[in-house]
Amino acid sequence: MPKLSNYGDYLSKSPLLVFLISVFGVFTFELLIMLMIDDWNLSVFQIAALDSTLLSLVTVALFWFVIFSPMKASLVRRLDAEKQKETLQSQLFHSAKLATIGTMAAGIAHEINNPLAIMLGNEELLRERIRKLEHLDPQLLRHLDRQKEAGERIARIVKGLRAAARAETDSSESVDLRELWPKLTEIAEVLLSSTPIQLVLEEWEGERFVQANQDELMQVIANLLSNAKDALKEQTSGSIRVSARELDDKIDILVSDTGSGISKENLARIFDPFYTTKAPGEGTGLGLSISHRIVTNFGGTITVESTQGVGTTFLIRLPRAADRPKPKLPPEQLPQGQFLKKSRVLVADDEPAVREILSKWLSNSGYIVELASDGHDALRKLQSQSCDILITDLCMPGMSGEKLIQTIRNSSLYPEMKIAVITGGIFPDSSNSEGTSQPPLADGYLEKPFTRDALSKLLLSLQAPV
Repeated sequence: MPKLSNYGDYLSKSPLLVFLISVFGVFTFELLIMLMIDDWNLSVFQIAALDSTLLSLVTVALFWFVIFSPMKASLVRRLDAEKQKETLQSQLFHSAKLATIGTMAAGIAHEINNPLAIMLGNEELLRERIRKLEHLDPQLLRHLDRQKEAGERIARIVKGLRAAARAETDSSESVDLRELWPKLTEIAEVLLSSTPIQLVLEEWEGERFVQANQDELMQVIANLLSNAKDALKEQTSGSIRVSARELDDKIDILVSDTGSGISKENLARIFDPFYTTKAPGEGTGLGLSISHRIVTNFGGTITVESTQGVGTTFLIRLPRAADRPKPKLPPEQLPQGQFLKKSRVLVADDEPAVREILSKWLSNSGYIVELASDGHDALRKLQSQSCDILITDLCMPGMSGEKLIQTIRNSSLYPEMKIAVITGGIFPDSSNSEGTSQPPLADGYLEKPFTRDALSKLLLSLQAPV
């Protein structure tokens, strides 16, 4: 019985193998045969058995290709659909979180801005009293300056939180980065005063203007400085470096630290709302999310690179401003007693301290002042004595400021009376063209905290001076 001596003999004796090679290629079946055959001394029957084995393998392969390949494609499509569904659910979840931030921000604004208005208002009154002292200690005014700066910073943070929750930002303008560096030094003095951390601010030659909002950009950088401080808290030494570099039509701001770094798992979620790796009570998980939204609203981007054990770098990339910043005008000095001496102003606010501050401000400006604790009290005062201007808070127990305004406007008893609204940040749903909510039927409004000059300017716009 003839035997095979090598692969070539088998090829000449097996039409099936010749067909398979012509269809699928030489290498595939040559390798397969080599694996199947240890001894080439095969009989004709063994050749037939080998052909049968090859045929079975090909049949299984074709069956897999015809039956299971479409199933595999269907499975891949299903997995892709599941992944897209998870991504969409995650986006919806984050949107719901941001909606929660919006609701929370309105409440925070009201609860913080009211006591903040009291603090800053008393600071102004105290400053006026101190300046009248015969022997003025300059250190007292410096302490008041620090208090005022801290209060104004709190106000900006609350305002930034509300702006971020609205997915909006205040109007952007050309910002000179050189003006930010001294302010960063002041922030670092407070933030890093009790630590061994060194802040390095890289200087540069020339001008660098970005399209942004200065207060909100400061909020973003201050938040990054705070995070860098936390990353270095376990170390006995370390540094934070802030620098800027120019691209063609962009300018980068880099905040780097030599801290512990961030893991890849945490890095992927670092800008997610409410995501934090800090211990309970040490972080809200909102800082970087709000910073991301603020920078995005500027038309920029914020990214992060980190190596564990080496440090972290945040990169803020902002569009270059087309024009130079507009020169800042000195505050307008409003002469005392500029207004109509016998003008009567009714102030309605449920905070006794706010009423007291406004009463002193207005009395010193020559107004006759009446005070009311809510809407019902204000209406009773108006029934006994009309007034020229009503200044009312919106959120008051009993009758709200909005209801008070509607009641007055629906009445024909006070056609000439001007109405100004002061609020801690909660408005009705209506919005003006600038995106700032303002109650209807009011002639003007101020958002707490505000200064005496801001109030004077508002009243000046409502009433002609003598």
